[in-house]
Amino acid sequence: MKGELSGRFEDLVLGSLMDSAEVQAKACLDAIDRLGTKEMTLIQVLVPSTNAELARIREAYKRNL
Repeated sequence: MKGELSGRFEDLVLGSLMDSAEVQAKACLDAIDRLGTKEMTLIQVLVPSTNAELARIREAYKRNL
C-alpha cells in the first residue's frame, strides 16, 4: 500500500492503520529527526498525555528507532 500512495495522503492512510501511541511516537520522532526541532509538536503530543499513555508512546518510540 505504501508504494501506491504519497505525501500527506499516505501519512493519513498509514496513520489510520496504526495504534494512537504509534502515531504519537512517530510525530515525536519526526519532530526531532529533521533539521530544527519542532518543539510545539512535542508539547502537543506529550503534555496532555497521561502517565500510561506516555509509557505506551515511549515503547512505540523505542520500536521505531
